[in-house]
Amino acid sequence: FILLGIDTGLTYFYWNNNDIYLRKSYIATSFSIIIITSAFLSILLYLLQGVLNEFYFNLNTDSFYGLVILSIISQSFFLLSNKILRIKRIVFKYNVVIVVNAVSFVAFLLIFLSNEPKIENFFISKIISFFLAFLLCLYFIKSSLNARPNFSRAKELVKYSIPLVPFAVTATLMGVLDKVFINYYMDLS
Repeated sequence: FILLGIDTGLTYFYWNNNDIYLRKSYIATSFSIIIITSAFLSILLYLLQGVLNEFYFNLNTDSFYGLVILSIISQSFFLLSNKILRIKRIVFKYNVVIVVNAVSFVAFLLIFLSNEPKIENFFISKIISFFLAFLLCLYFIKSSLNARPNFSRAKELVKYSIPLVPFAVTATLMGVLDKVFINYYMDLS
């Protein structure tokens, strides 16, 4: 949902421009949009924390809630940077990043769970693995990030991607609604 379809718009505009600087500008602009969207969503989720905790969990989940927000944001940055590897058709590096993400997630999860089996450890492992994979992606695509974000390109990306937002919202809701009903009709055990 944070991506707002920007990754799809980036693919479209990247391949419809032969100018290398324009391609780089679309990449930098996409990252800027994701940074702004992540900040906005984080603030919104923080402000709605009490309401969402009561509606979704029926209990106080302050520490867990922060981890969920960090997990969502780290995943978004990873997904966009990884998408750039796919757009640029850097297959080997893309596969390396996928393997590093999966292996680091499992390794950190096993380490954390062996010390203390808590659900928070799952999200901490996700955050760390997404962050490591994101840093690796940045290293691989650093030459594509040396352009400035551009407001007119941002408008183009958002305009192209806006029709995908209702799908993103629907997909997000479909993924979480079952938990609301389970929580309503059953206790956590």
